[in-house]
Amino acid sequence: MTDKTKIKTFCSAKVCLLAITFLAIWLILEIIGNPIGNFPLNDDWNYARSVKILLEESRLAITTWSLAASLTHILIGYLSCLIFGFSFEHLRFAVLITSLIGHVVLFYWLISINQNKIIAFIAICTLAFNPIYFILANTFMTDVPFVTLAISTIYLLSSQLHKMGTNNNANHFIQQTIFCTVFTTLTCLSRQIGIVIPIAYLFALIKHRSLKGKPLRVQIISILPLVIPILAIAAFQFWLAKTTFSLSYATETHYLMNKFSLGAGAIILEFLTNIIRALVYCGLFFIPALPILLPAFISQLERKQKLFFIALSTEMTILISLGLIFRNSLMPLADNVLFNFGLGPILVGGNILPPNWPIAPIWFWQIVTFTSTCAGTILVSMIVLTCMSNKKQKNISLYFYLAILFLFLTVIFVRGFFDRYLIFVIPLLFAIFNCLIPADYNIANSLMKKLNIGLSIIFILLFASFSAFATRDYFVFSRARWQALNYLTNTLKISPEIIDGGLEFNGWHSYNAKSQKSKIVFNASMKQGDDWLVSLDEQKGYKKIVSFPFQHSLIKRNNEVIVSKKQEK
Repeated sequence: MTDKTKIKTFCSAKVCLLAITFLAIWLILEIIGNPIGNFPLNDDWNYARSVKILLEESRLAITTWSLAASLTHILIGYLSCLIFGFSFEHLRFAVLITSLIGHVVLFYWLISINQNKIIAFIAICTLAFNPIYFILANTFMTDVPFVTLAISTIYLLSSQLHKMGTNNNANHFIQQTIFCTVFTTLTCLSRQIGIVIPIAYLFALIKHRSLKGKPLRVQIISILPLVIPILAIAAFQFWLAKTTFSLSYATETHYLMNKFSLGAGAIILEFLTNIIRALVYCGLFFIPALPILLPAFISQLERKQKLFFIALSTEMTILISLGLIFRNSLMPLADNVLFNFGLGPILVGGNILPPNWPIAPIWFWQIVTFTSTCAGTILVSMIVLTCMSNKKQKNISLYFYLAILFLFLTVIFVRGFFDRYLIFVIPLLFAIFNCLIPADYNIANSLMKKLNIGLSIIFILLFASFSAFATRDYFVFSRARWQALNYLTNTLKISPEIIDGGLEFNGWHSYNAKSQKSKIVFNASMKQGDDWLVSLDEQKGYKKIVSFPFQHSLIKRNNEVIVSKKQEK
């Protein structure tokens, strides 16, 4: 499509109707979720601390807890608080706006690949209403802004690759490449793993010999999207080493060294385990989209390819399902956001896992695990056939997307991952599969296809409902917890240094901004003292002083946050 055609398509009445529908659903979910409260969530106290220091002292300070570069993220938060004033609510608002920008870019990106507006709409709904993505969009974590930056960067670079073969204007190419380099650098300075994007871009250029016959200055400029981010990350690490007592990657390096010291067998086993975990999670993420994406994909296959697809997905489903049953492993398989039965993480004093939290029956997770495994094996089979197809088509953009996917997954398979890392894969897989669906494919020209659309919408609404109510539970609990913590610090005037209030409270109050050093030992709970404890259950050695009740929404049940005092021995 030409640029004018893209703009005309993007501004059509149908697209406007889809946009209004999406915004209406999104607003309803946000109202249900009710993400109100001036308190940190998960690790966002860490990034909020840097924003607060930048606002109040006009200097940049990165805590030693941070593994992400987070410079771009801090800038986003700084601009929001510069306008509205510092608060965690304003920081969350900045992430919500960033997420909406990401949905617009994703929709436009998929329309530029394939003009099918319904698939593009299903794609943004699948991403936006994904439980892990939805709750992260209501925090000040780096994940959602990173996905938005990555989507924008990939779209710009893929457009550049597409134009390279048709545009011989060297000056225009250089200008566009510099623009792409800016976005690539911002992405990598949000999370360093973004470097896989320019590496894949360079691979695509070399693989398809796109620079052959181009002027020398064009060939030199073309590597800027890779070189500049690498230099920026190196400069960041050098600055960090000079301004703090420990590199942000110190714990990561120690973790990897310990892992490799276990030997090749242990490494291979963990690598395979991570592959299966990622397959099941990606399958879960794509359940809403498969009813319409799978028929559209299969329609392009020849008879032998269809038989191969069925055989491969069936065999993998059986093998992986038997493996999970043998190991007695059910979803959730990875740590951090999704747990049984809710979203979080719930990080309270005395525990990392959420005690006294409602749980779903085992049959529910058996169904989720098996369904997710089936969907995951279908995705893998689709990727295998996409790779085989691309050898014939030689689609440079498709090669670029596949290279990003494989590089990204290889990195997280080696180092291990949280469930939230995989939300980056969702838009990437949509772009990959859209490359093989013709623009003239009619997604609703038969009763069966219309039923598939209806099934997809049902799944989206189910996922959206879970996302909204689980997020509501998370914030209801968080408000009760911080009510208890404020009771201790404001009413009873207890020093935060002798309160174990969970990671967010302990981290927010334990970092000395003036010295730029942590007063505590690096540990999971981030606590200094535990004379007072805020928890979800009564702990041995503590006396219950007061409690703050709250009510769950997903499974109707009353619960309470307990304030306890350590007893003398």
